[in-house]
Amino acid sequence: ADGAELEENSDYTWSARACDGFAIGPEAGGSFFFNEIDEPPSAPVLYEPFHDDEDLPMEVELVWACASDADRDAVSYELEVRVQGESRPFLVEAVEPCEPGAELARYTVAGGLAPDRWYEWTVHAVDEEGLRTTAVGRPADEGEDEAPGPPWAFLINPDNECPSAPV
Repeated sequence: ADGAELEENSDYTWSARACDGFAIGPEAGGSFFFNEIDEPPSAPVLYEPFHDDEDLPMEVELVWACASDADRDAVSYELEVRVQGESRPFLVEAVEPCEPGAELARYTVAGGLAPDRWYEWTVHAVDEEGLRTTAVGRPADEGEDEAPGPPWAFLINPDNECPSAPV
C-alpha cells in the first residue's frame, strides 16, 4: 500500500503475483523483520547476592535476570567485581548469552576474593552492535530495605558459622 509506515521492531510478510493480461502467475513471497533504529538491550536485573548481604563464602554465585533486545540482537554480559571503594574492578568477565528460554544468568566468582572484605558487583548487557545497558537492582522483598542502584555490595566472611542447636 502506498504510504504505509512500518512499525519498528515488527515482523511483516509479503506476497506478489505477476499478471500479463492473460494469466496470473504463481504467488511468491517472504517475510522480514523491520528494524530501522538500533536500540540497546533492556537492563539486566541483579538478584543475588542482594545489596549488603554478609557472611558469604569464598566462592560467590552472582545471579541476574536476563536482558532482551527489541532488535533481536544476541545479548551477552560484562560482569564487574571490585573491592568496595576502589574505582577499578579486579574482575571484568565476558559472560555468554542466556540459554534460550532461561530467565536467570549465573556466574560463580571462584577466585580472587579475600575474607573479611566488602566487594561490589554489577552487570552490563551488551548487544551485537556494542550498545550496552547497566543493570538495575531487583525490588526489595518484604522485610528488606530498598536496595540502591548497582553496584551492589557483599561481604565475604566464610568463617561466620551458624551457632549449633541448643543441647
